[in-house]
Amino acid sequence: TLSGNTLFGTAVYGGTGGNGTLFSLNTDGTGFTNFHSFTARINNANSDGAGPFGSLLLSGNTLYGTAIGGGSLTNGTIYAVNADGTDFKVIYNFSSFTGTTNSDGAAPASGILSSNTFFGIAHTGGTGGSGAVFSLFLPPALSFGLYGAHAVLTWPTNADGFTLQSTTNLADPGAWSDAVPAPVMVNGQYAITNVFSGGQVYYRLVR
Repeated sequence: TLSGNTLFGTAVYGGTGGNGTLFSLNTDGTGFTNFHSFTARINNANSDGAGPFGSLLLSGNTLYGTAIGGGSLTNGTIYAVNADGTDFKVIYNFSSFTGTTNSDGAAPASGILSSNTFFGIAHTGGTGGSGAVFSLFLPPALSFGLYGAHAVLTWPTNADGFTLQSTTNLADPGAWSDAVPAPVMVNGQYAITNVFSGGQVYYRLVR
């Protein structure tokens, strides 16, 4: 996957845990970095998956991908990681087998992103034991930063149909209203800057 002058890719084997890596490389051949090594497995299970397979998918500043094995239930994972290599997390573990079948498939092999949904193929498992086609909704990440007396909230511009709302009273479901001012685009993300005026304010993305 190419973003600007940086290539992102996967290696199915190797790394410090022997179960593959995620790497980045400048297009001029410099700056090669392994930014995640998948951990060693015990009884085929681990915390993050094993054998990252297929292309990484970039949405905003987040990379998404699949590992064909490992994870807490041993049948693979879908994961997300920031493009700078930080905040790796598993967002889905494929379920365990009963015989050769399960509810969602096993050995996922990458996929595509459409709006906020990840579509992919699992090569084995499923209710017939011969694989599955799956989708996973990816809620947009709302980020928050403090800059002096300002609160800056950002979220991906591909979060179609989502609106930022705020309230000062969580006990009243009807107290939510659209946040002001209107969002602007900054570095490929929507952003709203608010000045603190005292008291607590809560935010959410809704559609």
